[in-house]
Amino acid sequence: MKGLKKTCAIILLTVIIYTYAFAGFKINNSIAANLTGNNAYISLAWERYKIGGFWTYIKNGARSLDLYCVEHGAPLDSWNNYLYSEANWDNQAGIFKNEDSYKKLTWIKDNFWEKTNASEGSKYTLEEKVGILNLIDKSITVGDVNAVFNSPTEKFKLYQTISWNYVQNHSWTNYSLTGSTDKVYKAIIGLADKYYNVTQELKLEETSNIVANENGTYTWGMKTTNTFALPYSHKLLVDGKEWRDYTYSNNTINISNVGTGKHTFRFLVSTYKVSSTASIWLNSSKQNMLDITSTKKEHKEASKEATLINEPKEPGYFTLKIKKEDNKGNPLKDVNFSVNNNTYTSNNDGEAIIIDDTNKVEINETDKVYEYTVEELSDNLNGYSRLKNPVTIELKSAVKGENGKLIYYLRSANFKENGMNEIEVESENGKTVKLKLNIFENGNITNVTVTVPNVEKIFDLALTKTIVMPQTEVIERYDFNYNGKVEASDAAIVYTVLNKVSMGSEEPIKIIRNTLKEREQEIYTKYYETLEDELILFKFDLNGDGQVDTIDYDMSSDVLRIYAELSAGVDIDRIQGINTENLKRNNETTSKYNMNKSLKKVRKDNIITYKINVYNEGDYNAKDIEITDYIPQGLVVCDENGNTELNDNKIVCTYNGINYTWSIDGKIAKTTINNEIQAFDGKTLKNGKVYITCKLEDSAKKGDILYNVAEITNAKATEKDGTILKTQGEDIEDRDSFKDTVKGNNQVQDLIDNYKDRFVEKLDNENDEYIDKSIYNYEDDDDFERIVITDEKEFDLALRKSISKIGNSFENMKDTQNRLPDINDVTVNNCKKTGTGAYYHNKEALKVKLGDYVEYTIRIYNEGSIVDYSGYAKQITDYLPDGMEFEAIVNKDGNWINTASNGKYITEKNSYGGYELTYDKANNKVIIDCIDTPALNTKNNLNTVNNLYKSKAKINGYYTSDEFKSDTSYAYQEVKIICKVTKSAKQAYLTNVAEITNSVAIVDGQEDETIKDRDSIAKNIEITKEVSNVSKKRVNLDTYYKEKNVDDTYKPYYPGIEDDDDFETVLVERTPGIPEIHKGVKDILNQDSGYNGDEEHDWVIHATVPEEMNMFTKYIVTDTIDERLVFSGIEKVTVKIGDKQLVKDTDYKINYDEKTRTIKISFIEGDFVAGKSFEENGVIEIRFKTTFAKDAEGNIIALNQEVPNEATLIYDNGSGKEEEKKSEKPEVHTGAVAVYKYNEETKVALEGAKFKIATSRENAEKGIFVKDANG
Repeated sequence: MKGLKKTCAIILLTVIIYTYAFAGFKINNSIAANLTGNNAYISLAWERYKIGGFWTYIKNGARSLDLYCVEHGAPLDSWNNYLYSEANWDNQAGIFKNEDSYKKLTWIKDNFWEKTNASEGSKYTLEEKVGILNLIDKSITVGDVNAVFNSPTEKFKLYQTISWNYVQNHSWTNYSLTGSTDKVYKAIIGLADKYYNVTQELKLEETSNIVANENGTYTWGMKTTNTFALPYSHKLLVDGKEWRDYTYSNNTINISNVGTGKHTFRFLVSTYKVSSTASIWLNSSKQNMLDITSTKKEHKEASKEATLINEPKEPGYFTLKIKKEDNKGNPLKDVNFSVNNNTYTSNNDGEAIIIDDTNKVEINETDKVYEYTVEELSDNLNGYSRLKNPVTIELKSAVKGENGKLIYYLRSANFKENGMNEIEVESENGKTVKLKLNIFENGNITNVTVTVPNVEKIFDLALTKTIVMPQTEVIERYDFNYNGKVEASDAAIVYTVLNKVSMGSEEPIKIIRNTLKEREQEIYTKYYETLEDELILFKFDLNGDGQVDTIDYDMSSDVLRIYAELSAGVDIDRIQGINTENLKRNNETTSKYNMNKSLKKVRKDNIITYKINVYNEGDYNAKDIEITDYIPQGLVVCDENGNTELNDNKIVCTYNGINYTWSIDGKIAKTTINNEIQAFDGKTLKNGKVYITCKLEDSAKKGDILYNVAEITNAKATEKDGTILKTQGEDIEDRDSFKDTVKGNNQVQDLIDNYKDRFVEKLDNENDEYIDKSIYNYEDDDDFERIVITDEKEFDLALRKSISKIGNSFENMKDTQNRLPDINDVTVNNCKKTGTGAYYHNKEALKVKLGDYVEYTIRIYNEGSIVDYSGYAKQITDYLPDGMEFEAIVNKDGNWINTASNGKYITEKNSYGGYELTYDKANNKVIIDCIDTPALNTKNNLNTVNNLYKSKAKINGYYTSDEFKSDTSYAYQEVKIICKVTKSAKQAYLTNVAEITNSVAIVDGQEDETIKDRDSIAKNIEITKEVSNVSKKRVNLDTYYKEKNVDDTYKPYYPGIEDDDDFETVLVERTPGIPEIHKGVKDILNQDSGYNGDEEHDWVIHATVPEEMNMFTKYIVTDTIDERLVFSGIEKVTVKIGDKQLVKDTDYKINYDEKTRTIKISFIEGDFVAGKSFEENGVIEIRFKTTFAKDAEGNIIALNQEVPNEATLIYDNGSGKEEEKKSEKPEVHTGAVAVYKYNEETKVALEGAKFKIATSRENAEKGIFVKDANG
């Protein structure tokens, strides 16, 4: 009966699951018909989640629509989030209806593909439900969900466009197996037969002219004819802008909220062409299906102009507010003007205040000066007042007021809603200038912004100097398919704002503005994980004209910035960001330039490239800008090949194929930017640039720090037409800088030394990697760079460890997914920036069972630069945790070597060497020695791996055949070992850590173990039971995983203690054991015992401590005392495990209920969990005592009776289900004596003999004898 109950429960659970999974899902033979009644539908909905093979959207907190995948089944497996960005509707309007659900369906059609498989049972159940069995080909690709089915005679292919049906239903509870009562759309799959081989036509026909209505709307008759397989979409443009305030139904376009005046209207319809068909068998019935294989759209459009003029209504009042700004959008103070003979000036915010004869009084709302009576509409549309007649304001030439300020008198202006007017104004020199009036009307307040030309224009240039990464490093180490020149197609990356939002939001990354080319956008989307909360990428070529425009920034990601710059053909400099906010607000005379001025290491063989940028912060254009660079002792100007020979005291420095000619006079170098740099327009800071290349002189010594300084020493201000401006015959000078005149090498060195001293003094407590240029420069037209000389090459290896397979035997090892390091552009760029690559691979613990085998793949990468040492890891040590032991090393052919020879597990050698492994069982660590391994060449390492991954080329190494031995393809060192989860492993996280314990650099073709790794120390990890500590190089294998706070939602990079060590983790799953309970009397094996009437009975209970007792949530022993017995009390109860006596209220709790006569001993109950710590496989022994109960007269109630007693074990092993187990039923009874009287000689019993029994001689002598129940 127990088994029957359990079976019923399982059946019920199954029914519930299937009902949930297939509610609202049914397909029958009427697949080509409209989806009504009992016809087929698969549903779909709002926000993106993936549940097994199930997609759903959520809107307003309620489940709306669902989509099931025919390939992978309904949601019978675990629920997992699966987020994707939604497609941009504006770019894909060709096949969209206005209904959002149709858009969502199309988005999934375009973006869905499966990465994980549902269970076979799930898929079979779904196929059975929809009448589709024998699914054989499971090829799934992006944008093309293919499924091949068996027909009686042939195979037919089902493509993405016919894979789905859907129905709109905003209430989950309304789903039923017979369909939905909500509105049902015709699905793509239902368009099969009707449009098969039908002539496709899209036609747009105007049925009536556009009409302007009195209520401010337009009506336009338009008929659309569409015989294409897919629906058409429509779009309305008003004055060239997309207009959303319209409806289109019954061949009529109704347009609203356009406004008065003359407007141009365009109406467009479009749809996709269908170029082929396919078929599928469903329920033995062949159905024709559609396949969209052409992305070309069919477009039609109609255009029309119309004018809407509304009749005036009754007059009303409104308030006129005037604000003054300059042409950069900054509020202007003390700008005077006059309206209706009242004179005004402006305050700090540019707002108008009236000028009194003696002082300035701010206008308040009761002042009548601002009120004008005009004719306006009495009704407001969208909050705007629409004026019939223009406001007329008088305009006169400018005169000086009493305070000496210029006063502009306005002549006349036409004010229009949200418009822009230019008004000509006479200045005091008789010239005409233009004022721009920007007006918008809101309610009864009209705000007028008057843009006034600057009274005083200024000329202002600023300069920055930065080191550019050596060309060899940019090209060979950080090669993003770099071809040595800037392609025109690569020059137009615009600035992008990216916001990373929290998990579960509609989009994991929101691109506010992005016109990146497709390849760049893919990179940004793929690596959004590296972003901060909000990032603005800047310094991109907005116009594709070679000018690097600087955009205001908030925060910057160096990794993404460097990638974008390289992709755009822009070199990597050390400018951390430019903020023009102060410049725009006129609070300061220069922008804020954040620079990296940390020491840059150079070697004797380096050619150092400096980039000098000149920014125009003023109101005039600039050209003929002379740059002077002061060269320090130890540095000399050279060409791109390192030659220092001068030709007519000139030398040509070449960068990116462009020549820059410098005139050399000793230690002074000069050049000129001849191109005109445009004035600052309040938005974009224009710049020009030159490059100068230098190398170290023979006199330079290791450790020398060399500063060199550049400044602007001449420049010309120009008008827009190129005319050079002068003041009293002299060139206009920079407003905040003065050029220095330096002659002679000694003076050059003095200038450099002064600059150095100033920088060191100003740098106090500043971060030299991110420092405001204004802190150290003399003026904004000068800047410096500094280098430190080193002649040492560096050696730098990195180790990464991954779980690559798991299984319970060699034959059953299965690959894990997404565990191996992902070497990509971000990895390479991070290596450039920090010296260590960012290796993205999952670290979330994988579940294993006792006895499972785990394959670990250890890879070594060389992170050195092109001039650094090649080399390899000569020894790797892997520290194993308790619960895991070494099993084998993987041979080159993939087989396991699990037999040692003289203590060594030795692999076969191939062209890439071999391995010898020693297992130190006492310390549970594995030592792997590499033999004859070719060096990892620096120039072909991280970037080679990256490019090989991109090209999907084969990467050769130890686990490839002997035919290959190519240094260019040997991109990383690799070894694989097998470890086993022991049978005694606890249910816990098991983390093991591998590190490089000996590395070898290659010097002149020879191995050299004396060369130390740049940023790692071999044998530096201490395995400890203390808390892990990075600074002390300590690792506690028991807690390391939790201390890392692993969260692979965004797949972050988890660095080790140093970059030469890494970790991996498994989670051991153990099944809790089933406890046993037994009971005896006197002894656990004794099931019955006789006692004298007053003697205490000794009961014994044994309860076992099962495996994984720590998972139990309840463990209680109870015993209900028979009414014929008397419990001797809690104080006589003893509890122990083995020889250890357990302590009441510490190890267990006990109580006795007099009413129920029940002893209860709790080891795990509620908050009391002492039993969780008991040693597994032990036995809990409980002993308690009873006596026989007596009646009122003192007689034993159970005389000559058997009194059984049973114990019960109540437990929950973590399943959430309470279980009970009963013990045996031992019994006690009163004692019995058999008395015989017989003849001693004959040994024959004497019949009829009578005798009495006393309990003692004393009682017998006193005549006290035992009596039976009858007396």
